[in-house]
Amino acid sequence: MEKGRITRENSLADTIIRYDTGLDRWYGMIDFAIEAGIWKKAGSRVNVMGESNPYASAIYKDTDKYFTPEIMKAIDEYVGRKFLYGSAFDDEATELELENTEQETKE
Repeated sequence: MEKGRITRENSLADTIIRYDTGLDRWYGMIDFAIEAGIWKKAGSRVNVMGESNPYASAIYKDTDKYFTPEIMKAIDEYVGRKFLYGSAFDDEATELELENTEQETKE
């Protein structure tokens, strides 16, 4: 995105658009989960916390198993902080920082 009213300028995200099915909904989610620290890269595999280290292709074949609502919420929060201006996530982080500062000054 070069310019946008909502999205930060010069933001990059990989996507795949297929002629037969359109926009691939899951493409890039593994990368976002790794960047956010939710999962870790283990060579050519992905270290899914509490699971064996599956290949990315196995994760994409069984998205319901790996992309649970909790994982998707964590990815959504990370993506919001990374790409959006003045997102609700930024407001929540600012509120937490203010609360921590107030608690430190009281102590």
